[in-house]
Amino acid sequence: MTGKQSVHSPLTKRQRTRLAQSGADGSALARAVADTSPVAPTGQAAAVAKARKAVHSAGSQSASSSLARSLEGGSGGVGLGVFLPFLLGAAGLGAVALLALRRRRRAE
Repeated sequence: MTGKQSVHSPLTKRQRTRLAQSGADGSALARAVADTSPVAPTGQAAAVAKARKAVHSAGSQSASSSLARSLEGGSGGVGLGVFLPFLLGAAGLGAVALLALRRRRRAE
């Protein structure tokens, strides 16, 4: 490729080569992708970013209490609560029953 090539290109070497082989438009596309893609943090910055992500993803509640809160409808008391799993189950059974009925009618 001609011109400035970014070290942090999201394209693989093979992709860059294929784009370069496709002429000026391919080279321009490869440069545009390399110039506009975000730079991934490396070294210590990557470790800090990873640690922050882990801290933010870890909740202060256990999985079971979080599941119970979801089934209850949250802390506001709004939602379907424990009825939601039953409604989903009934809808699933209804869908299976309709499929079985259709197949039975087609077989006749």
